Amino acid sequence: ERVCIRTTCGEAGLTVVGAIMLEVPAVPSACHCAQLCLDHYADGCRGWQWFHEEDAVFHAQAAPHQHLRCFLLSDATPHPEATPTQGWASGTPGVLVTGVSPAGVEVGAEVVLRVQGQPLGTAMSRIRIVEDGAGCGAPVPTSTSGA
Repeated sequence: ERVCIRTTCGEAGLTVVGAIMLEVPAVPSACHCAQLCLDHYADGCRGWQWFHEEDAVFHAQAAPHQHLRCFLLSDATPHPEATPTQGWASGTPGVLVTGVSPAGVEVGAEVVLRVQGQPLGTAMSRIRIVEDGAGCGAPVPTSTSGA
């Protein structure tokens, strides 16, 4: 069984508005912050913001001083009209597939595919059906039909 999901780590400068449910220090990247949101999805995480800033301190150090913070948000809404802010990246968990049925089908049988997850029914929700063993870039079989 193969599932192909494009992974993204937010959008630099995008502002996601929502109540802060958890602040986590020393998170090394936007991808780590996104994973924390997925880890806390059942707790209500619906978006995240990651802040990264380097600054110089007034004494010699081998590495620059960094501020790395992840904010997990509840009821998050992307706010594309906001002015991009340097040092910030934000995102939402995106489509989260929690189940697919049936697990298998007989060749030539008509089947209704059911996918459970969040948020389904949006422009982000798409399924690509390919031949067994084929990669996600393979053409859709001609025997496949439906909306």
